[in-house]
Amino acid sequence: MKRVVVALMILAGIPSAWAAGDGYAVAVEVVRNGTVIDEPVFTVRPGHTTRIESEGAYALALLLEEDPAGTVSVQATFSDGTKTVEPRLRVEPGQRFGMQAGDTHAWMSLRRPGG
Repeated sequence: MKRVVVALMILAGIPSAWAAGDGYAVAVEVVRNGTVIDEPVFTVRPGHTTRIESEGAYALALLLEEDPAGTVSVQATFSDGTKTVEPRLRVEPGQRFGMQAGDTHAWMSLRRPGG
């Protein structure tokens, strides 16, 4: 099973299109009270750790595992600074999925390497 550990950190200049590379492309839309507050895009590569946090607005950490059938399990930790949730989800690449902590939602989508 492939294991990828990611803790996401927002940096200036992250592109608004899918990131290229040999890992899963991840697009996130962070929404607070109906307003999009961030839209980071990054690539999750095996063996690399990245941290995404936005000046106290939210923090997100992901652990992705892929089974031989290609289904991805996502272990997430998402916090809005006051509340933390830790869902475990099974998703298909391309499927939109999300989580909520307090009044903040994180909607995500994965794309397979080379896809």
